[in-house]
Order: sequence, then structure tokens, then C-alpha cells
Amino acid sequence: MNLLIGRIGTLIYKHLLKLRAFRNLAAHLFHWLAISLLAVTFLNDPPFLALGLAVLGGLFIGIEVHRVYERQAAAPRQVDDHPAFVGFLHWPIIGLIVLNYGWFVFADRPPVAGLLVLGALFILRIVRTRALFPWTPHDFPIILLILLTLFSGLMLTVDPSLSLPKVYGVVLSVLAYYETAYGIRLKGNLNRWLIALSVLGIGMAALGLLGADWFSAKLLNLSKVYAFIPRKIADVPRSLRGGFHPNGVAGTLVFVIPVYATQLITILQANNTRRPRHAMLITGLTFLALVSTIITLVLTQSRGALLGLAIASVALFFAWKRRWILSLTSLVGLLLLAGVLLVRFPTLLGTFDAAQTEQKVLSSYEFRLTVWHAALQALQAFPLSGVGIGTFDTVARHLFPYLYPASFLYNPSATITHAHNELLQVAIDLGIPGFVAYVALLAAFVRTAWRAYTWAPDERIKRLILGLGAGMLAHQIFGLTDAFLLGTKPGIVMWIIMGLVTGLYLNLAPDHLATQGHEHVHPPAPAGP
Repeated sequence: MNLLIGRIGTLIYKHLLKLRAFRNLAAHLFHWLAISLLAVTFLNDPPFLALGLAVLGGLFIGIEVHRVYERQAAAPRQVDDHPAFVGFLHWPIIGLIVLNYGWFVFADRPPVAGLLVLGALFILRIVRTRALFPWTPHDFPIILLILLTLFSGLMLTVDPSLSLPKVYGVVLSVLAYYETAYGIRLKGNLNRWLIALSVLGIGMAALGLLGADWFSAKLLNLSKVYAFIPRKIADVPRSLRGGFHPNGVAGTLVFVIPVYATQLITILQANNTRRPRHAMLITGLTFLALVSTIITLVLTQSRGALLGLAIASVALFFAWKRRWILSLTSLVGLLLLAGVLLVRFPTLLGTFDAAQTEQKVLSSYEFRLTVWHAALQALQAFPLSGVGIGTFDTVARHLFPYLYPASFLYNPSATITHAHNELLQVAIDLGIPGFVAYVALLAAFVRTAWRAYTWAPDERIKRLILGLGAGMLAHQIFGLTDAFLLGTKPGIVMWIIMGLVTGLYLNLAPDHLATQGHEHVHPPAPAGP
């Protein structure tokens, strides 16, 4: 009788938990829709009030989603633990994601056979472990972004050839995020992932060196240096000049340079006289990755990336010393100083090569002002749906010169691939609802990184989290004057960084949080010797 009553009570409790989860999801959806519609109602001239409301609303949703996630996780759960299957198929799945993504980079779509094999491995994992990925604090904004991307890229788009690659990029990147978060939690995998991260940086530097469309002269005249670099990549799909744009290469490299720097300093400060073999391997690869990525970054001469890395490095230095007020103050102060300098001296971003870009503007900053103006008008014309992911150039060139001729101050025959502002680009691609979801994702990431940092018992883990956070910060500063389109090919690095931080968060969380996702959790492995 007592057993029967206990089972009935457990069943009722599980249903109450499901009801509470449903109510929380409904609340999140209501907040997202209300904030999006409120922002749209204020989207007139000037539209900055609407964007400000959307940013504040996104911050609120991201933090609230994270808090609700932790409250739900605090409830007792019946966890099916399968120690024999911990990490089941993790590295084969990672290998297949890498192969599919590598094919996608040069063919604009992943191979069908590769996707089928990847799907088969996911099904096999579900069958054997009764779980696929862990629940994370980022699930709600990620699901929104995926749904909006699918709608925009498959139904709304005016040019599927431009939108479909972005859809593939988003889906594969999200898979990489969840698989990274899954793998970091497994015993001994953190050191393996640090090795993989170094290999990733070396690979990105090599691709940049062999395939970048170098500027002839920007900060410095390095044409003689570029003449010694062999050009091996010249057929990247939809590239303006056949290779990778230097700014895109630079915006990707700044994600990882702070991580390598913090890890290398941590390793060199260690007093271990006898270091294990894996520590020596991590040291060598980290040093090679740091040197190769810095050299490639300097060769790109990307002002936005160098500025973002410099500001993030100053903030990282004070955070390293636990001077949080100084860290935040220096970050805000340097950003304001950079903005004032750009307004007062617009040529700081340089001038365009008219023969190369066909622009009729005097400086890079004035060109960006022109593009931002046209982008805001695009957002005002399509506030809820956006113009369609990846189609900004097509819409801007063919539609807006007729609707808003005064805003199109440059040659309409020129190709403007993006809005030169990452947040604004998301709004143009997916509308204000997508913009709110993206800001919520970034807000949830910040809170995830902070919670993981406060929980970390090891100074080396704290420094690793600081390095990952500084890389994300450097890229977001770069994104103020340049942009990665959502789903763009280098964009997977951002999702891997988020996956690493999320995996550390789940690994370091108290027991009542660590059981999310039905995986066995191990104590964190040290990052380095």
C-alpha cells in the first residue's frame, strides 16, 4: 500500500514538474512576443528607441531564462545514469561534424551522405543512452533562432541560393555547440578539447594565410610580404575575389587568441618540474596556435579586430587581477573613446580603394554610416520578418535604390554582403523577434560564463573561462563595425566557444544542476599541467 501511494505521489510530482515547465515556457514566449511587438511599434524615425527596447528586452529574457533553468534544475529528478555509455560516440560525432562542415565551406552545402551518417549516430546514441544532448541555459533562444532561420531561409527568402547556405551553417553550428557542451562534461575530455581548440586555431591561421584576399595597403604597406605567401585557395563560393575576406579572417581569430594567451601564461607559471606528456603537447600546440593566429591577424590589418582584441585584453587584464570595477570601467571607457575618435576623425578606419570597391564615399566610417542608414530602412520596411537571411545585398541593390534613393549613396552595382554591424545584421535577417532572441542568447552566455567562473575551484579553470569570455568580447566589439552573418561559415567558432563555456558550467555546477540532460558528470579536469 505504501509502495502504491509512493508511486502515485511520484507520478503526480512529475506531472506538476511538467506543468511548471510548460508554464515557464509559455511565460518566456509571452515575454519574447510582447517585447518584439513593443519594439516594432516604436520602429520609426529614428529607430533607436525600438532597438534599445529590443536590447533591454533581450537582456531580460536571457537572464530570466537562465534563472528559470537553474530553478527547474534545483527540483529533484529521477536520473537514468549509464556510466558504461558516458561519452558514447562523442568523438566520432565531432569528426563527422568537422567533415560535413569542411565540405560545406567549399561546396556551400554539406554532403547528403555525411548528414545521413551523422543522423544515424545521433539515433544510435538515443537508443543506447536514452538521451542526445544536455539541457542548457541557452535552449530557449537557440530554438527560437533555429525556427526563425528555417522560416526565413526556406519560406521567406527571395533567393534560396543565398539563404540555404546560412540555414546549413546555423544547423551545423548549433549541433557543434551541443556536442561540445556534451563532450566537455566527460572525464578527461577537457584536455582533449584544449588540444582540439589549438588545432582549430592553427587550421584557421593556415586557411587565412593561404586563402585571404589581402589588402594591398591599409595600416601598413605589406605588399612585399603578401608576395611571399602562396595563394592556394581561390574558389570560395560567393566570395567577392575568390578567397576569404581579411576582416572575416580577423574576426574569427580574435575568438581564440585570448584563450591561447591565458592558457600559455597559466602553463608557464606552473611550478611543476615534471610535466605529464599531455601537458607538454598542450603547451607546444598552444604556443604554435598563439603565434600563428597573431601573425595572421596582423597580416589582415583589420582595424576592427585589432581594436576589439586590444579593448578585450585590457578588460581581461583587470579581470585576471580580480579588479572587476576597473575591468568594466576600462571596457566602457575605451569603447566610448573609440566611438568619439571615429566621429571626430572618420578616416581612422581608412579609405576605400575605389577601383576595388567602387564606393563613392571618402572613408570607411562614412561608408558604414551609409550602409547602416540603408540597413535601418530595410528593418523599418520588414520589421517582423526581416528581409530574409543572407539576402541583404540582393534586397538592398534591387529594391531600395527605387524606394529610398536618397539612402543609396554608393554605386548600386557594388556588392554589400552585410550591414557592417553584427546585431543590426541579425535584425535585418530575422526581424526584431530574431534580434531579441539573439541578444537573449548573448545575455544567457554572459551569465553562464559568470556562474561557471564563480563555481570553478581551480585557478586554471577560472583563467580558461576568462580567456573564452574575452574572445567572445573581442569579437562582439569587432562586430560593432563589421559583421558575421548568422550562419556564415566562420561563425561556427562562436558556437564552439559557447559550447566550451556551457560544458564547463554544467561540469562545475552543484549536483542538483549537473544532472540536467541525463548524463553522468565528472569533476572538472585541469586545463594544462
